[in-house]
Formats: sequence, structure tokens, C-alpha cells
Amino acid sequence: MVNRSIQSPLGINTLDVSPDSSQIVYGGPDGYCRVQSAVDPPPGSTRKPALQLKGHVGDVLSVRWFPSGKVVLTAASDTLLRIFSSEDGSNPRTLKGHKRAVTDTRILGLGRNVLSSSKDGSIRLWDVGEGKCVTSMYSEGFTGVERLATGSKQACPSDTATTDTESKTLAGESASDTYDKVVYAALSSGSFGAYDLSSKRAIFGCIPHLPAMTSNFRSALSGGPIHALAHDGNHLLATGSSKGIIVIRDTRMLSAASHQAVAVFQRNEAGINDLAFVPSSGSEQPDLVIATSSGLPCRVGFNGSDQGANVKIVEEYAGWEAVPIETVAVASDGSFWFAGGEGGIRRY
Repeated sequence: MVNRSIQSPLGINTLDVSPDSSQIVYGGPDGYCRVQSAVDPPPGSTRKPALQLKGHVGDVLSVRWFPSGKVVLTAASDTLLRIFSSEDGSNPRTLKGHKRAVTDTRILGLGRNVLSSSKDGSIRLWDVGEGKCVTSMYSEGFTGVERLATGSKQACPSDTATTDTESKTLAGESASDTYDKVVYAALSSGSFGAYDLSSKRAIFGCIPHLPAMTSNFRSALSGGPIHALAHDGNHLLATGSSKGIIVIRDTRMLSAASHQAVAVFQRNEAGINDLAFVPSSGSEQPDLVIATSSGLPCRVGFNGSDQGANVKIVEEYAGWEAVPIETVAVASDGSFWFAGGEGGIRRY
């Protein structure tokens, strides 16, 4: 059931909810970016207008709240990342270095360091205070990086033949924010990789989205860019492709040679645009919230270890007709926000 609906004049590419669930930030085409209250005003009060975040001249593709709830990180197809105040819209830092569109971001710790990914095939670690790139990591063949997710290195074994595990703390890096961290990268080639943030090296070679032994999907559905990536904060990693297939893996079992899936499933052939893990009330495994290009967002639950085992629809999120849902954000109060085509933004 929709319990809050906001209409934007432009389509929405990306959305995030503030740490206290009181505000949202969202971005769309041609530099369109706004901060807006996520709660209704008291009776008799006028709603505060949305705050414009001005500066980008390309499509805004990623927005993230810093843990303080007062600062926002944005990234766009104009190759730039910008730091904005969510209180007055000022832009004290602009991070420059990518050669093509910046597709995704992640904030590490309290925000001294942030990560970004780009169509140029790089993942960059930034020193926000100095506004400088600390280091860059690159995908195989410089394939475009579509999405990022972070997790614990302890839950992701390494192939010692392909990685140097020695930690390397660099100038401008907060070691406490990168130690024992892995960044997963979804690629436009239809595969994904993992990088050790301590050593700044690939942990293993790229892994195809669809496991090789999957027999219940037509070969025509394999491949396709991975546009959605989610980590549950423990040991589960979900990838979603432009062909509509979702694969959930146990990161403790990942390697270049062996990468069986916990679950492989497809609702229809509509592309998967975004994914988010959320706690489940009826299972030890978390549920997965899915945003699709067909306008049918949903929440699924799964159990078991066999491919496709016990995947079921837990809840449908109505009200979207047939417009693409580009993004999903999970608030600290447990609500979900979806946004996408035709400028619709809805909380459930």
C-alpha cells in the first residue's frame, strides 16, 4: 500500500533516504537533483519546497547521504562527483578524474573516503577533504562498471594466484574504513568482479552473471549488462541483469573456478534496474526487493541452497502501471521508496 507519493516533473534515475528517514534526495536527467522532506508537514503548515542541488550538466546517476544526514554525494554522466550541503545546497567539493559517466558511489565509514564507479572501467577511492583521488582500480578490459556494493573481506575468499593481499594504506586514505573491505563491481560485459580495498587489487577474475551449469534458462537470456547489485552486509550477493535474471550467491563460496548460486530466478524478461536486501520476518535468509523496467516492483523471499529453490513473491508494490522503476531505497524506519519513469516517487 502506498503511504506517500511525490510527483517529479522529470524521470528519476536514483534516490536515497536520509539516515533518520526524514528526507530524500533524488536525481534525474540534465543535472536535475533535489532534496525534499520525506514526512508530511504538521496540520495547517505549508510543505517546505524541495531544495535544488545545482551544478551537474549531465544525467544524475547516483545520490548518497553521508552518515551525518547533512551532506549529500552526487554523481553524473558529466564525469563529476559533487558534495552538497542538504541544508543550503552549497557545493564545497567537486571530485574530478573520471573520463566517462560516473555510474555509482559508496560512502565508507563516516565519509572521509568515498568510492565511485564509471563507464571508463575504473573504481576510484577519493579523499573527500582534499578533493583528490587516492587510487584507482580497473575492471578487466576496462569494461564499464555499472554498480558497486561493499562487504567484508572475511566473507570473500581470495584466489592467491591472482591477488596481492598485502595491505597498502595510501595518503588520504582512512585505513579503518578500507581495512577488511571488499568492493564488488557489476560490469556492462555481463560479469562481476571483486576488489580488496586493503591491497587495492582484484581478488579473482571476473565471474559471469549466470552460472555455467544453469540449465533452466535459454542461452539467449545469458549475458547482458548487470544493472543491479546488492550485498546483505553478511555473505549474500545478488546480481540482476538486463535480461531479467536475478542470481544470489554466497560470497564465502566465490572464486574464479567455482561460483555456484544460492538461487537463480526470473519473474519475466524485463530488465532488473535495482535490488536491495531487507530483513525477513519468516526466514533466516533476508528478502530481496526488486525494481524492474516493467513497472512491477516486488519483494521476494527464498530458502534452500539449490538453484531456484523456494523463491516466492512476498509482496507486490502496486501503483506503477507499465513505467520503468529505476531505483529502490530502504529507509531506517523500514519503509521502501521506489522511483522511476514519469517522475513517480512512492513510499510503501
